[in-house]
Amino acid sequence: MARPRGASKVLLHVSIPVEAREMLDNILFVPSEGRVPVGAYAQFIVERIEEYSTWTTLDLSQFGFETGDYLSGPPNTMLKLEQMFNRALERQK
Repeated sequence: MARPRGASKVLLHVSIPVEAREMLDNILFVPSEGRVPVGAYAQFIVERIEEYSTWTTLDLSQFGFETGDYLSGPPNTMLKLEQMFNRALERQK
């Protein structure tokens, strides 16, 4: 979800491992521009925060996967996957 133009901003300073920064740079780098575009870091962080606050998690151990295996995603997607897994389990009985 895009932030409305003119919405207030706040400066956030964080320290992350060098390897994490390199991974982030590689994700956001645009070859045609030869750089990471202005605002890309902020947009990436805001999108991840929105995902974290709205996505749900599906515990896969109830479907025979290892304990600790899970999927995260939009609620509708997780519901559909859960229904698919349940139908597959019912067919196995």
